[in-house]
Amino acid sequence: MPRIEPKLMAKAYSLNKLLPLLLPECRTIVDAKRELGWIKKELTTPFQVLRACQMRFMHYPLQYILKSQPFGIIDVPCRRGVLIPRWETEEWTVDVLNRIPDNLPISLIDLCTGTGCIPVLIKKQRSLAHCIGVDVSEKALALAKRNSKQNGVDVTLLKRDIIKDSSNIISKHIDLLTCNPPYISKETFTKDSRASVRVFEPRLALIGNLEFYQNLIQHWLPRVDAFVYEIGDISQAKYIIAQISKSPLHARLWSVGIRSDLNDLPRVVYGFRKESKNFDKANMFCGFGRLYH
Repeated sequence: MPRIEPKLMAKAYSLNKLLPLLLPECRTIVDAKRELGWIKKELTTPFQVLRACQMRFMHYPLQYILKSQPFGIIDVPCRRGVLIPRWETEEWTVDVLNRIPDNLPISLIDLCTGTGCIPVLIKKQRSLAHCIGVDVSEKALALAKRNSKQNGVDVTLLKRDIIKDSSNIISKHIDLLTCNPPYISKETFTKDSRASVRVFEPRLALIGNLEFYQNLIQHWLPRVDAFVYEIGDISQAKYIIAQISKSPLHARLWSVGIRSDLNDLPRVVYGFRKESKNFDKANMFCGFGRLYH
């Protein structure tokens, strides 16, 4: 990532002596001013504000400093060692939530649940939903439990290695499977990730390739009516579409599509059974993205 030019640092200092401390992560004065506003709003004393800015200069994530991140209508607790919820995940989760009928007891399982932001938000706004969160990380599950309690909802949390134990996680059929899996290649992580991500956030939740998408095809399709998986690269979505399209059984049963985010980048691969066991998933996902199969 390019170094901050001295003249930009000087301009930032002329506006507020704390802004240069935020520039290494924020990169622009506009973003640094916005972040400083957030810090001042959340922290009460000048010393706390200064300390927060100093920590940001050392690339400490803002969400770990402020100890939370908004996600839909909830505030998600954040701590080091657990992936911070992103706006991209919030965007598609809220869209999915708004498509779930509020009068049906939908069943949902969220793999790689991290803070539990997805099942907690859905349970918060769809009280009849039965939500399960699964993760291999003890730290993540402890934070997800805190998130659930803090938001006054009951979410079942399971410690499982998804790649190794998928066949033993649940026995019943599930309406909706969601997952924000590790999907960043090691090369991209090393070259393009910000220092705050590389140094402080868990690689376990970030670095991956096709393993979780392969796991979806091999273990989950027979047991769910619909899935929504976040992606980091269009090739991951194309893999899912190709695997479903070339299987005579899956091709007959499933429709699959891709949803882009507000930056018009492919962000989600999703699918639904053409005939669902509980309610009409095809109608639920109408207009969610672009269908490719």
